[in-house]
Amino acid sequence: MLLSIVIPFYNGMFILARCLSSLSPCACDGAWEVIVVHDGSALPAMDYRWPRPDVPLKMLHLDRQRGQSAATNAGIRAAQGEYVLLFAQDMLAAPALLHAHMQAHRQRPDGNWAILGAMPFAPEIVDSDFYDFLLTGPQFAFKQFVQGEYRDAVADGQELSPAQCFYAPNISLKRQVLFDAGLFDEDLPYGAQDLELGYRLQQRGLHLQYNEAACAGHYHKYTLESFCQKQEVVGRTLKTVYAKAPALRNDRVGDVYHALQPYETVVAAMRQFIHDGDGNRPLCFDGGALPDIPVPLFQNVRQIWQKSRDCVNGMRPDQVPMVLLRSLRYLFYKILVSYSLGKGFLSAK
Repeated sequence: MLLSIVIPFYNGMFILARCLSSLSPCACDGAWEVIVVHDGSALPAMDYRWPRPDVPLKMLHLDRQRGQSAATNAGIRAAQGEYVLLFAQDMLAAPALLHAHMQAHRQRPDGNWAILGAMPFAPEIVDSDFYDFLLTGPQFAFKQFVQGEYRDAVADGQELSPAQCFYAPNISLKRQVLFDAGLFDEDLPYGAQDLELGYRLQQRGLHLQYNEAACAGHYHKYTLESFCQKQEVVGRTLKTVYAKAPALRNDRVGDVYHALQPYETVVAAMRQFIHDGDGNRPLCFDGGALPDIPVPLFQNVRQIWQKSRDCVNGMRPDQVPMVLLRSLRYLFYKILVSYSLGKGFLSAK
C-alpha cells in the first residue's frame, strides 16, 4: 500500500525544513511519497536536500495564494497513494508515525476509517500552561479541564466523531474516500475547513479512531494574543460553515462576546492579569467589584475571585496561593478565546 503525505505550505521555510527532516528517518510498512504544495508564498523556493532517494518528494507550486483548502486539495489530486496522510508544515514526525498509521489501516481493511494521530506541542516551544489549555479544545481536544487540573480525555483506540475531531494536521484515510466526499471546500480557505469535511465524511459513514502511537509534535508558537487573532478568523469562517452545514451550528458561539461587549475594562483586566504572570500585580476591576456578567464561565470566576479576593488584593505576589491564580488564569484563557471566536463570528457578513 502506497502512502502519500500531503503538506500545504505557506512561508516558514525553516519550519518546513524541520518537518521534512523529521519525516526522512521514518520507517513505513510499504512505499511512501511526500507532496509539498507551495501556496503562492512570497518567499523564494526552499533550498533543501531531501535525503531519501527511495522516497519521492514532489514540490507543487500554485500561481497565487489560494488558501489551505485549495493547496491541500491540489496535493491530494497529485498523490499516487491509496492512502493519504494529511500533514502540516509545522508538524514534527515521531519515528513511528508512518508505521503506526499504516498498521492501524491494515487492521481495518474495509477502508471506511480515518486514523487520527497524537499532536502534543513540541517540548522546546512550551513555555507556559497556555499550551496545555489549547489541548482542551480551542486547538485540539486531546485533554480537558477538570477541577483545575488536566487529564487525558481521548483514550488510545477510542472511536471519535469525525464532525468534531477531524484534525487535518495528522490524520490518514483512503484517498478515494476524500474524492467521494468532494475534498475540502475551497470556499473555506482557513479555519474549521477540516471539521466541515469531517462532517461530510461522517454523513457518508466514515469512522474515526485515535492512535496515540501515530505521534507528531506541533511546532507552532502561540501567545494568547496571536491565538485570539486566529480565533477571530475561525469565527468568521464558522459563519460560512454553518450556512453550508446547519447541523453543525452552535447558536451560543457569540454569547461570551455579546455579554462582555459593555465591559471592556473587564476584558482588559483579564488580559493584564495573564500578561503580568503569577500575581505580579493584583487583579483589579472597576471599583474593586466584580460585575454580574450573564456568562456561565464568569460565574466560576466570581466564585474563585470572591473566595480569594483578600489574598489576591492584600498580599505580596509571592504569598498568593498559586492554585487560585492558576484557576483564574485558565478560566480567563477560556473566556478570552471564546470572546475572540464570538467577535469574529458576529462580525462576519
